[in-house]
Amino acid sequence: MAISGIGGSGGNMPVSRVNHPVQQTPFQPTPGGIRVPTDQLDISPMARMMSELQSLEENDPSRSELIARIRDEIANGTYDTDEKLEAALANFLRQVQNDS
Repeated sequence: MAISGIGGSGGNMPVSRVNHPVQQTPFQPTPGGIRVPTDQLDISPMARMMSELQSLEENDPSRSELIARIRDEIANGTYDTDEKLEAALANFLRQVQNDS
């Protein structure tokens, strides 16, 4: 097989550019008529929820203690008990009955 030149066995191939969609940068007009780009920050709903939960935990020490206790119980395998399951099932059945 003969390989000639830089292009290798397939010959020289043109280089094509990858076209990415262009995002418009928001501009803020200034008194002199110069358009200055402005930054934009988009926060997802999940990030907002996590921020709210974090501020709740920081502002309520008893909540932090409750969360720590529940995490320990889950890690030790003592969080899910038959009594809790029965109470949750009874509550669910009451809700279903009330909705009917």
